[in-house]
Amino acid sequence: MNVQPSLCYLCGKPLLPPISNDHVPPKQFYADSVRKTHSPNLRTIPVHAACNQAYQSDEDYFVNTMAPFAQSSYAGNALLKKVFAKYEEGIKRGLVHKVLQEFEHKPSGITLPKNLIAKRFEGNRVHRVAWKIIRSLYFHHFNKVLPEWVLNDLEIVSPDCPPPKEFLICLSDNPTYGQYPGVFDYKFAKFPEVHNFNYWAMLLWNRIILIVKFHDLTCDCEQCTQLRKQHAPNPA
Repeated sequence: MNVQPSLCYLCGKPLLPPISNDHVPPKQFYADSVRKTHSPNLRTIPVHAACNQAYQSDEDYFVNTMAPFAQSSYAGNALLKKVFAKYEEGIKRGLVHKVLQEFEHKPSGITLPKNLIAKRFEGNRVHRVAWKIIRSLYFHHFNKVLPEWVLNDLEIVSPDCPPPKEFLICLSDNPTYGQYPGVFDYKFAKFPEVHNFNYWAMLLWNRIILIVKFHDLTCDCEQCTQLRKQHAPNPA
């Protein structure tokens, strides 16, 4: 987007001060050492400062809970090193302890095979951040606000697991748009003939794939029509 936006993509209201720059994806996806070495051109979108701040806690959680799965890649190892360096400095220690407690050897009393461990997530928080990133990218590409209430589905593909067949069908020939693919890359496809179905996939630290599927605002299916009615502004 080369033109200064007139709306905050997070709330859809006119963009008025106080304003802050929202990094897309969140700046903390990039370890300090990666930024210093590669000087990636981090994309930003102006938003209301309060709207941006409302996601800070969930973004902190997202990065910390995903970081263990990012190891074994260049950017992932740098990120994990940054997390533990902050811990040693006494920064966000409670969050790191919380994430460590999400690893379980016997989830719900089930004994896992040798060398396997289960990892729990606060799904709503992970989903909220993933959807925010998609909303920001959608705004960047199409200059249209995608409200938070739009129905969407998130699928996480963990490292070393193959993506679903639909991923290959929908995106195999589509270009990638990441400004520094070693940290964050993404593809998307739109299918107007199928209720304006959108299929987006993000690759984080060359290790984790997040797939988000949704119908956009022009969809005329019954469910989307009903949601639009529920969230329509009340007449003055």
